[in-house]
Formats: sequence, structure tokens, C-alpha cells
Amino acid sequence: WNEFMHYDKKQVEFIGVEAGGPKNSKKHAAPLTYNSKIGVLHGAMQYVVQNSDGQIEETESISAGLDYSGVSPLHCFLKDAKRARYTAATDEEALNAYQLVTKFESLNPSLEPSHAFAEAIKIAPKLNKNTIIIVNSCGDAHKDRDILKQRLGI
Repeated sequence: WNEFMHYDKKQVEFIGVEAGGPKNSKKHAAPLTYNSKIGVLHGAMQYVVQNSDGQIEETESISAGLDYSGVSPLHCFLKDAKRARYTAATDEEALNAYQLVTKFESLNPSLEPSHAFAEAIKIAPKLNKNTIIIVNSCGDAHKDRDILKQRLGI
């Protein structure tokens, strides 16, 4: 996001997409989306998925890279400064996005950016046709092949 930070909020909107976990589960890895409180995890103050006693809660996500109770302090700052907004995509939404992106864009995104693609797919129909959406897509699904085979049969 650094390349776009100097742009005005009206020019560039930042949307972070966290792991919403399985559709019918209360477990997630989305502390910014679900208004978690500030806590300390691995030596850093951050929004963290925790219980009422401040103990770190277990998270669940199809994406190993997103299955974490905390979040980068940079994203905490961006949320508090209202420079970015955060939402979550469920495992099922990420898998659907993976299938669509693979089919129509000939990409093989890993499950982490598939969450971001899910949000892009959700909001695109509501935007002006001249609006540009940039999705940061890192990695490929090679590391996720066992999960994809199990969940999608591919």
C-alpha cells in the first residue's frame, strides 16, 4: 500500500480483507473487522482476537498465512486513523474467488489473496465502471494444493 499512501482518501481507498473463517463458525482471524480490543501479542500492541479476560483466542482460517490472532501494527494505525477500512471474507468466499480468478484471469492465487479477490468481486458491481480496483496478489496456490484438492476436488 505504500506506493499509494500519499494519495488523498477520495482518490485511493484502502480496504483490508481479513480471514472470516468458516461460514458457520464463530472462529475467525479478523480482529480489525470484528472490533477486537488492543492487546499484546508476541511483544507488539495490536488488535487481537481475545476473550473477556484478555487471553488470546484460537482462530480458524482456510489460509495458513491469515490464521493468526493478531494483526500488523501498521494496519492497526491505518484503522485508527480511518485511512483504511477492514472487512472479512469467509473460507467459502475465498474458495469461490479462487475458482473465478483461476478461470477468468488465468492466475493461480494462493488462498491469502483469494480473500482480497473475494471482496473485489463483491464490491465491483457497486462501483462506477471507471473505478480501478487493485488487488495485491502474492504467491501462488502451489502451497495450497492439498487444501484445494480436499475442498474443491482439484
